[in-house]
Amino acid sequence: MRTTLFLSFVVACSGCCPNGCSGHGDCTSHNCQCSCIEAYTGVDCSLRTCPFGKSWVSVATDADTAHEVAECSNKGHCDRSLGVCSCPFGFEGLSCNRRSCPTLCAGHGTCMSMSEYASSKDPGEGTVFEYNDVWDSDMIFGCKCDDGFTGPDCMSKLCPTGDDPLTGTSADPAGQQYNEIQKVQCTATGGTFTLSFQQKTTKPIPYNANSAAVSTAINALPSVAAIHRRSQGGSNAVVSTPTATVTFSDASGTACSSDGSQTFTVEFTQNFGDIPLLVPGTSLLTHTTTTTTPSVLVTELTKGSKENDRCSNRGVCDILTGICTCNLLYDTSNGAAGIGTQFLNRGDCGYVTSTITNCPGEVVCSGHGVCAGSPTYRCNCAEGWTGSDCSERQCPFHQSWFDYPSATGTAHARAECSGAGLCDRSKGTCQCSTNFEGSACERQSCPGTPTCSGHGQCLTMQLLAERRKVDGNTVSKTYGSTPNSRMAWDFDKIQGCLCDESFTGYDCSERLCPFGDDPYTQSGVHEVQAITCRGTTGFFFSAIS
Repeated sequence: MRTTLFLSFVVACSGCCPNGCSGHGDCTSHNCQCSCIEAYTGVDCSLRTCPFGKSWVSVATDADTAHEVAECSNKGHCDRSLGVCSCPFGFEGLSCNRRSCPTLCAGHGTCMSMSEYASSKDPGEGTVFEYNDVWDSDMIFGCKCDDGFTGPDCMSKLCPTGDDPLTGTSADPAGQQYNEIQKVQCTATGGTFTLSFQQKTTKPIPYNANSAAVSTAINALPSVAAIHRRSQGGSNAVVSTPTATVTFSDASGTACSSDGSQTFTVEFTQNFGDIPLLVPGTSLLTHTTTTTTPSVLVTELTKGSKENDRCSNRGVCDILTGICTCNLLYDTSNGAAGIGTQFLNRGDCGYVTSTITNCPGEVVCSGHGVCAGSPTYRCNCAEGWTGSDCSERQCPFHQSWFDYPSATGTAHARAECSGAGLCDRSKGTCQCSTNFEGSACERQSCPGTPTCSGHGQCLTMQLLAERRKVDGNTVSKTYGSTPNSRMAWDFDKIQGCLCDESFTGYDCSERLCPFGDDPYTQSGVHEVQAITCRGTTGFFFSAIS
């Protein structure tokens, strides 16, 4: 009898709920409402929920606090039959929570999150700062380009760089320029060690290696060796020339000594400017005969002061080919003010073919700069102009979308075209990547065609915060009002849709259905508002938003 009563109760309870909660929820008997299990929603639990993630666009919940968790990260539509987010072009991930890398970095780079990119910095260039606690650390992805490539999509080619042949000479009042020299001190009595330069690592070097062996190991690094093209029977061959000079403090000694008295220096004769330090490898030494803690110390003896300018600041770079077109009376060099040869040809414009008597340009400095005169004949370009002859236009700058942090959790320094577009040097205008707009590609575009599907306003995160509503009343918050807030760096960059009445969705393309009272709930009461009016003339009116 008890079993029969129990079954009757279950049938009665599930029978009052729509569709018996579709088998994806429990029916509450007193109000006939479905309590859906995880991943299901709807009055009858027949609809699927989609993955949630930090929202790309949201209304601030507190000062400089936004990007709350939302379905499909508020950047896609949920397919309720499958529980899958449909992401717009340029966004990916289960909840549309990642910005895609443009053209997959064109096969010339690696797609990384801001957090991953921060940790990939070369320690030789300075402190490696973490970027993990800001909302975009695992949402904004960008390209880390391979050697020789650049641009937001790694499709542009880098031109050779070199020393300006007219600076640092005996006639230059600025004085002599120097190659970078670094000192290495190794304390060890056994095992091997490695050195890295610009994230390229040597083969293990024995502790007792002589100067020739150390020189061979360092010069074998592609980031150190000068690799240049030369013509050979109509084809391009590659020639590698040692360009780092290794000198031991004791010429007959070994790379390491037991007391650290032995040192060696590395002079970089083809890597110009203030270059990164050599970095001891992760596993510095492996001892076989001693338990003494090994030590490898690298210090800078002489800071490199030669220019490392694109095309030696004496030519124009073609980013499609990566080839310098040299100014009149300049040609490719060997990196030491001599003409380039088949064995050492930088491809820059660092060789002077004749006596220079004026700055470059058909009109001196193309009419957009001032000539410094003898002996350097360098153009000092007017604002908005650049290039060796001031013939190229600069493009607008704004906070970068993707870059290395300058401190822990602080990134997005100013960059040309915000690092999200290419500069058209003939016009000084940015050609923005998909989903970016503005003169400097500084804003993420609002979705929809037309914008916000024609049913809403496209507003920045800052303006959305000011229009925050709670129960129909405007309760504004501030987002970006704190100067240089690292958490709200996007206050004027990320844009979203504020939908018109009766529309919803990240792009305002979905219609809202009417709202009403649940007929199964009996305890609700009507809202009563008191109005007090004082006055002796005139009239008033009220409105419900």
